[in-house]
Amino acid sequence: MTRDIMNMVEFFQILSASDMLGFNDRIKAFVESYNNINKGCGCSRKARISNTENLYLETCKSLEQDFVLLFKQKLGVEKVMFFHNSGLFAEH
Repeated sequence: MTRDIMNMVEFFQILSASDMLGFNDRIKAFVESYNNINKGCGCSRKARISNTENLYLETCKSLEQDFVLLFKQKLGVEKVMFFHNSGLFAEH
């Protein structure tokens, strides 16, 4: 069975529901960036979104094996596919 994660919002929601928000420093950085999107000046919101999207892409491309195994176990799948703007960019 395969799970498609279509965007960073879905990834964050799954991390939260799976109690994996603090799994490692890379995940923590993504979560912190995601949580800060709506904080601060509205004039820099687009930049915060862009930074968080970049963290999502970088994080999911280079997930550590121990995270991948636990993540797939919690989702009950054999394969996870990550998408951004409707395009596949990583699979584990």
